[in-house]
Amino acid sequence: MNTPKNPWRRLKAERARAGSLPYPVQDEFTSLKAEGFDFVMNIVEQRDGSTRQLVNALLMAFTMRSWDRIRLARALPSLCIHNESGLRETAVRILVVLLNLNRRAPGERIPYDDARSCAALLREALALGVQEDTAAFALEYLALTP
Repeated sequence: MNTPKNPWRRLKAERARAGSLPYPVQDEFTSLKAEGFDFVMNIVEQRDGSTRQLVNALLMAFTMRSWDRIRLARALPSLCIHNESGLRETAVRILVVLLNLNRRAPGERIPYDDARSCAALLREALALGVQEDTAAFALEYLALTP
């Protein structure tokens, strides 16, 4: 049996072979725990799929970040300055959320976080262009950064 090349269909085919129940896709990933996180992070890191699939994988990885915050934090910088605006938009929003959480919740700390390099990264992403609401969200964070 041929394995589909599309990463989402590939996972669904693997789950179907295992005889699992038809959950929504996100539930399928979260039910796989660390294995599901590895799968979505591989999609993000290898840019394996369309822009929409990469955005969905990034959002799922963010939801499942408790499995490996370091890996997610390392993948974000290159995505924040990606040439595809939809992916850049999502990455910038996730980075700002993580940085805000980093300030407020000790359990959400991003290991090896350097606020200055993240601020420079956000400024670079804003220069490349993001939607107005994302720019306002990022600028609000930057205003609070010393």
